[in-house]
Amino acid sequence: MRIVVLNGFPLNAIGKRQFTANVRETSLHELAKMIPDGTEVIHYIRHASTLEVLRKYIPLLPESPNSGLYKWQEGDVIVSITLRNPPRGAADVAVTENDILVHIVTIS
Repeated sequence: MRIVVLNGFPLNAIGKRQFTANVRETSLHELAKMIPDGTEVIHYIRHASTLEVLRKYIPLLPESPNSGLYKWQEGDVIVSITLRNPPRGAADVAVTENDILVHIVTIS
């Protein structure tokens, strides 16, 4: 299992013409419990304030985001991180855990 933290859910990353996505909302607290020690975690989050909050719950989060495009692999668990009210036109705004929506996506 690999945990992939994304700032959304890009359908084109799946690479299948037909698939089923199981999506469920969760909390940062529950997310933290889902990631056992030793689990591979990669992320594509570049928003500094969001990363600061995520690191409190995902200690295995790598320091730097992945610079490539995400391509789904069998067994990936996608963690979609979005803001409840995304700011428009602001480069970086302060984010709290209450601003973050967390969805777990599994593909079959």
